[in-house]
Amino acid sequence: MNNREELKLPNARNIEYVLESSYVSLASISCLSTAVELRNDTTLPNSDVNLQANLTPQYHNKL
Repeated sequence: MNNREELKLPNARNIEYVLESSYVSLASISCLSTAVELRNDTTLPNSDVNLQANLTPQYHNKL
């Protein structure tokens, strides 16, 4: 499984984009681990751990 294709993310070097309040699985995050900030989010009911990924312009040059 190609995580980048699964998420359908564009090449960050060519396109600026921001993922806000996007909930993705741990497997999907693995290819972006150097480009995202993760935090535990317990605001959703019936969820032990929810990971929120925020991809912001300041990280684009690191991809």
